Amino acid sequence: VAFTIRVPVIMGVNDSEENTRALGERLRGCMSLRCVELLPYHRMAGAKYGMLGWQYAHAFAPPPTQTLERLVEILGEYGLCVTHQQQI
Repeated sequence: VAFTIRVPVIMGVNDSEENTRALGERLRGCMSLRCVELLPYHRMAGAKYGMLGWQYAHAFAPPPTQTLERLVEILGEYGLCVTHQQQI
């Protein structure tokens, strides 16, 4: 069964070249993998927390478009189909 992997990109957590290359190594040659979709971190979940009476405490920033484009480039070196969503 063909599948797509969706990877949230969080600055300072998993946006490094080293992490991206490790992902590329892990996924290279996976015959059923259709595509890797990079998802820029966003703060939209914060509104949902408020509705539940919870406090949203995450202070991560969305990655710059250049970072996402660089990660697409790196994963492409491993022969992977890669896309990324636009910033929200």
